[in-house]
Amino acid sequence: MEKSLKRFGGLLLSVVVLFMLVGTEAMAKKKTVKSLKKYKKSKMNSKTKDGVYMGGNLAYVMLGDTTTKADFPGPIHSESTIKSKNAFGGSIVIGFKKHDMGMRFEAEYLTHKNDAGSAEIKMTGIVNLTEDMDVNGDNIKISTIFLSAYKLIKIDRQISGVIGGGVGSTKYKDNDDLDEKATSFHISGGIEKQINSNFTIVGMIRLIKYGGFTPTNADIEADISYDLTAALQAGIRYQF
Repeated sequence: MEKSLKRFGGLLLSVVVLFMLVGTEAMAKKKTVKSLKKYKKSKMNSKTKDGVYMGGNLAYVMLGDTTTKADFPGPIHSESTIKSKNAFGGSIVIGFKKHDMGMRFEAEYLTHKNDAGSAEIKMTGIVNLTEDMDVNGDNIKISTIFLSAYKLIKIDRQISGVIGGGVGSTKYKDNDDLDEKATSFHISGGIEKQINSNFTIVGMIRLIKYGGFTPTNADIEADISYDLTAALQAGIRYQF
């Protein structure tokens, strides 16, 4: 009888120890799974957080034709069209990303300098002529501060389509004495890819309508306007 009790007690102790080991292992697995879920959730949240970001773009700018219309005594009406060469430019940006709205709000300083290539001049009135001119060497520097808003369209976890537009103040300077300002607009579309919780790369196509102006320091009254400008932009953003 005593031997049977001892044997039964030993068996019972073995069963208790086994259950304790199995229970401890199950609890450890449960904690590990819970920790992994918590980590993945925090990582996901860090990728989609709201916040301030900064960055920059490299731009390839195809400046629209520049048209100048002027009236001289006589009377003579003059109209010239300058075709500028394409040029590289750049911009710096600072903005705020609002995740729940799927929006980016951005301030950008864009600048580029385009050399003039060729010009066609037409005169009508007491003098009628059309003349092509080589204006190589002339250039114009265009600098704009844009305030823009962009809508983000989710494609997958890391990639979003981007569409938006903005308004800005543009300053024109050339290699003579031109120094003028105008209001400009743009619409843009592209794609962005989030690399990690901080870095995002962006590629965009932009159409810009630079505002026209009447030079204030010219001897004659002239109106200067720009056709639509296209720009290809690629850049990076760092979100704090």
